Amino acid sequence: MTLSSKKGEDAIFSIFKQGGYEAICSDDKRFIKRLRILDIPYITPAVFIALLLKKEILTIKEAHDKLDSLSSFVSDEEYNAMKAILKNWRKQ
Repeated sequence: MTLSSKKGEDAIFSIFKQGGYEAICSDDKRFIKRLRILDIPYITPAVFIALLLKKEILTIKEAHDKLDSLSSFVSDEEYNAMKAILKNWRKQ
């Protein structure tokens, strides 16, 4: 882990601890492992897209576009799972 990424994580922790947030959003496996150890709630970016879609903050097209823009940052497994969810999406 680089020094700059460590500083970024520390900044995220500081902001989260100030309150007003329910979870931290990250796709970094090492950071997520640290969040789990510290029992800090987290969400991955692809799941966050699905939540925004469910709350009708994003349209299905916007959700596809956002997911595609994340494709190089998320695992193939998460990307493909979210693609399948979006393909079969129906308004709740």
